[in-house]
Amino acid sequence: MKKAALVSCGLLITLCVLAQSYAIDSMKRILRSTTYVDSNKVRLCMQISNAWLKSNADSALVYANKSYELASTKNYSDFQADARALQAKIYAVLGKYDKAYESYLEALHKYTMQNNFAGMGDINIELGKTFDKQDNYSRALIYFQQALNIYTQAGLKSGVARTYLEIGLVHSKVNEVEKAVVNFQKSADMAILSSDRIIAIECYNRLCKEYGNLGYYEKAVQSATRAKNLALISGLLPEIGEANLNLGKAYSDLNLYDSATNAYKTALTYFTQLRNKERIARTYDGIGEIYYLKKDFVNAIQYIKLSNQYALDIDDKKLLRVNYEALLSIAKADGNYKVATEYFDELLLLKDNIFDIEKNKSIEKVRAAYDLEKKQARIAELQQENMDKTHERNLFIIGFSIVVISVIGLGFSIIHIKKKQVILEKQKKELEELNLVKDRFFSIIGHDLRSPMANILSLIQLMGEENMLTEAEKKDLFENLRVSTLTALETMDNMLAWGMNQIKASTTETREVDVQEITQRVCRFLQQSADNKSVQLINRVNEPVKIWADKNQVEFVLRNLVSNALKFSHKNGVVELWATSESGVKNIYVRDTGTGMSPELKHKLFDDHKKGSVRGTAGESGSGLGLLLSKQFITKNNGSLSVKSEQGKGSIFTVSLPQAGT
Repeated sequence: MKKAALVSCGLLITLCVLAQSYAIDSMKRILRSTTYVDSNKVRLCMQISNAWLKSNADSALVYANKSYELASTKNYSDFQADARALQAKIYAVLGKYDKAYESYLEALHKYTMQNNFAGMGDINIELGKTFDKQDNYSRALIYFQQALNIYTQAGLKSGVARTYLEIGLVHSKVNEVEKAVVNFQKSADMAILSSDRIIAIECYNRLCKEYGNLGYYEKAVQSATRAKNLALISGLLPEIGEANLNLGKAYSDLNLYDSATNAYKTALTYFTQLRNKERIARTYDGIGEIYYLKKDFVNAIQYIKLSNQYALDIDDKKLLRVNYEALLSIAKADGNYKVATEYFDELLLLKDNIFDIEKNKSIEKVRAAYDLEKKQARIAELQQENMDKTHERNLFIIGFSIVVISVIGLGFSIIHIKKKQVILEKQKKELEELNLVKDRFFSIIGHDLRSPMANILSLIQLMGEENMLTEAEKKDLFENLRVSTLTALETMDNMLAWGMNQIKASTTETREVDVQEITQRVCRFLQQSADNKSVQLINRVNEPVKIWADKNQVEFVLRNLVSNALKFSHKNGVVELWATSESGVKNIYVRDTGTGMSPELKHKLFDDHKKGSVRGTAGESGSGLGLLLSKQFITKNNGSLSVKSEQGKGSIFTVSLPQAGT
């Protein structure tokens, strides 16, 4: 009976793949045979694009573009919005976040004009997910909250459930486990009300993991069981496997090893039929862990090695490390030091790659890695002086690693020690730089960010005294509140961009870029700010200007320079942009007729250690991080950033970058 079920399951998967391929071919034949353009042809292009999305994003983009072109020829506004949203989604899959962001905003505008609340909510969800992929969690949460408000007001329960799920995922990523649990539970409850079983299943699986992190293992079992039952009712094979995998871990945490093993083996059945190598590897690892906990090392080794086979196939370095550590621990317990040596060698090979990955996740992991390397180097020096004494002390400092080092007689030469010391010095320097980033952050939070936030609080308290304020006073308060909020948001955005650049050492991807396209986009983005201050924003880059640079970094710099020019401009002032060519270099200019700068202020403008806040003509303030990051970006692009300014007569910032093709 069980064998027949497995065969049926495998046949079903094969039929699904063949059916999808046949469906795409059928739709393409219908499209080729249709000579006239109508709504059905536009819809068919989008259906083909969606069918391609998971397997071939480039092909999906071709048909999404075609659907938008067809919708535009007939002025189908509904389909134009849907096609733009589909294009944006594909751009995000391809990692082209700048194009995705532009397309999402255009789709959002069209949905807003149509009062399409479902579309508006969906776009805000996708915008949030786009920023989430870039680790910009604060911006992601802003868009998710906007989506939640739209869905709630429109009574769209399924949309509300989706949004709570996305909010929970963000809190889970930043280790705010209790907040994640609250949002996953809200999502699950709303998904049940809206009969959206897929979201409910995912939420219960997420709740199982979070409850496990909190040590609430019985609640973890309950959540995984709910996910499994819903998945069985719905006949969703991947979800059934996932629920059983989570159930196995929850039972294992409760020391119910037989129940855990049964759950894992059930999960393995589904993952094998689905050919999901990553999940097969995780399941074998879970079974191996149970046998390890039961001290059945023979079976533990068998299943851990099975896990390793799949982990090697998909290059899952983290799982390989876990498995090799377990195998090393077993070899140590059995006293089989020859085998332990082999596993230790494997761990050494994985170590550098894993360290590079983990380094980008947090400052604390970098610090921990530095401390570990420092200890290892110190132990190696002691080993050269006295092997026996080192062997005894190593058991208490590093544990099993030092036992292996002692048994195989691994000694570090003087040259090797010096290499280690060079690495340690480099990591020490990185930590010192990260500490400077931390100190800078605290300085900004304590001064440039705290001040507008305190001002916002004061303004809100004043606005609460309704009967004591005149209409004119209320208007002034609202304007002050708007300025303070924009100031705080700008400061936080610059802090995030600068901090990520410092911590992650972001790469610069240079290619041919058109300055005219960038300046047009920057001016569109900041036109409202210019209108609010009655400042004339003029873009004189009227023809293509090709440079060799990182498009996103150049756009950040020009947006920051124009924003600053507006900030320090008087009412009825002028901010203009233009470009010139000079000996293989393109110069881009941003000029304002505003307050200008004193020689002292201009001298310390790009000095990180001498930064200070200067208020704009409407009371705007900033941290100075934008200019500092702009200077760093332009330097990375082999260019230069300079300024000419005279107090009371405005400023001209010049960005010089290599001309394309030089």
